[in-house]
Amino acid sequence: MLAAAGLVTSAVLGAATLAGVGRGLAPYAYVLAVGALVTWLLVRGIQALPTTPSVHAVLPLHTVDADDAAQQTTLHRALASAQWSAAGLQSQLRPIVIEVAGARLSRRYGIELQRQPELAQALVGARTWELVRPDRSPSEAGPRHGWSHEQLVELLDELEEI
Repeated sequence: MLAAAGLVTSAVLGAATLAGVGRGLAPYAYVLAVGALVTWLLVRGIQALPTTPSVHAVLPLHTVDADDAAQQTTLHRALASAQWSAAGLQSQLRPIVIEVAGARLSRRYGIELQRQPELAQALVGARTWELVRPDRSPSEAGPRHGWSHEQLVELLDELEEI
């Protein structure tokens, strides 16, 4: 670096001596040459810095599996249908809730929902039991409009507690 600066300074002083001091071009050429040298050194210094990893490498994107997306869609439709009508509650949401409650009871307590309904009833909430009890018939689906948002939230909270 010092060698390059010395070379530029020598060249400009030589040019100034040959051209004469009165012309005033040599100082401008010197400033321009030194500026170019400094710029070149800065670019080389920046290129020497370690590269930073991409944002995707540091924070990987959350990818949704196609099966997960399909399950989410099915669940959203079942919840909407359960709010809309009692038939939707019975035919679409009930099988999902039975599957979830049955899996959680089996995994945590070793209880089978269909074979041990008395034990299962003691562990699930009233809203969940109303929907999953084995002796529930389609005619007991309740009011024509299905369950309210608050009732569905209560159901989801109970499922999380199992």
